[in-house]
Amino acid sequence: MNISYLKHFYEVVKFGGFAKAAKELNTSQPNLSRSVKLLESELGVTLMLRNKSGITLSEQGKFLYTGAQEVFENLIDLEGSMKNQEIAKALRIAASENLCIHILPKVIRTLMNQSIYKNIDLFSGTAEQIEERIINLQADFGLFYHSPKHNTLKQQVIAEVEFVLIFPKDKSRTEIDSLPYIGSRMSDYSKPYFALKALQMNGIKPGKVIETNSQEAQLRMTIDGLGYTVVPKFMLKNHAKEVTLDRKFEAKAKLFYVSRKEANPKILDLIKANLQNK
Repeated sequence: MNISYLKHFYEVVKFGGFAKAAKELNTSQPNLSRSVKLLESELGVTLMLRNKSGITLSEQGKFLYTGAQEVFENLIDLEGSMKNQEIAKALRIAASENLCIHILPKVIRTLMNQSIYKNIDLFSGTAEQIEERIINLQADFGLFYHSPKHNTLKQQVIAEVEFVLIFPKDKSRTEIDSLPYIGSRMSDYSKPYFALKALQMNGIKPGKVIETNSQEAQLRMTIDGLGYTVVPKFMLKNHAKEVTLDRKFEAKAKLFYVSRKEANPKILDLIKANLQNK
């Protein structure tokens, strides 16, 4: 089997069509089409059907794509392992901003003080951005608040984090209709994020909205009287007296540890300990 033809077939399916795959691979659609046709000829089967909405895989195509996915992901792992030989003692973490600011600094301090890692890289982003970094071997593990989309990743729930609804110091739920909801940017997500779903589950439907990709900014704007927001309770450790906490609101999110390989028990224990101390 020609590996180049297989690679082109895999990328076409991965990106959902010839046009996007050609753009991502910096090649032409006819070149990709030719590779797929030659692969079909080599195997003696029809792998995909082209239609107005894109492509549809045959049963043989589905079978081949599953196998190709495993092959190329193993190649990525192998490449990453070789690169990791050059950056031994390095740890790359990706997590939601609130965890990067309030939970992970103490974890990192412990790891550095014990000389477990020479270099530590910390990335803050949305769950989808974090997941992509793990897939692309740009992060060793990630922490975020919903189950990953890629079923090839290893995942485990390490905690349930309480979220709280807060208002400016002189406001409360009775005035919610006159206040904007301060939340994350919907454009950063493919579906409603946890805080927004938690509001809906508590019977609250935001009217006016202020969007920001920073939960620290959401907290600060609430303290400054701009509106109300939903944040992890541990973010209020030093700000509890600056806001009004809604006592009726109930919401807990599962915190997922996500990686390509088995979790490091020491790091897991450190994260769990710091969450409990909050």
